[in-house]
Amino acid sequence: MNASNSDEAKNKVPIEKFLSEGDREVIKNGEEFNQKIQELENALSEERKRSEAYLTQLKYLKADFDNYQKRVKKEIERFAEFKSDKIIINLLEPLDELELAVEASKKNNNIKGIVEGVNMVLMKLRSILAKEGVSSIDAIGHVFDPIQHNAVATVTTHKENLHNMIVNEIRKGYMLKDRVIRPSMVEVARLIEEDSEGEKDD
Repeated sequence: MNASNSDEAKNKVPIEKFLSEGDREVIKNGEEFNQKIQELENALSEERKRSEAYLTQLKYLKADFDNYQKRVKKEIERFAEFKSDKIIINLLEPLDELELAVEASKKNNNIKGIVEGVNMVLMKLRSILAKEGVSSIDAIGHVFDPIQHNAVATVTTHKENLHNMIVNEIRKGYMLKDRVIRPSMVEVARLIEEDSEGEKDD
């Protein structure tokens, strides 16, 4: 039986012998095409793996960034609370002194003592504000600046050198470092031009 199988194998003719040259070319191209498809599928699979890895890394980075933002927000809030506490604590001492001055004036009926006490408190308050970067805005005798000053009234003048000058400060304005936090309320001089022809007729 083995000899029979061996003879059949020897007598077996390859199928390629029955194919034309064109058919052989088609089969060859088909095999190459399938190989190319397999290579592309393998490359696509690798790209998918890389994409999934990048996506996982991106998710971790986003989570880390979200946590960082939360930490920064908490730190800013904590700093703001600490800053507010510090300012309030500094303001308590002048408040205590003002209350003592009022109580002492009630007992002694000393107006001069009240004035002195209030002046001391005022000086301390200005010192506290200066340490925090608060400064008053110059007004009287300066040219009107719409950023730093709020004109609530005008005063007429015949002097050209006083035109658009601040002649009175109704309420003081303040800056926090280089930023206006409250403009000054002021009165501004406005020039009235004289009618020379009318003066001659008179």
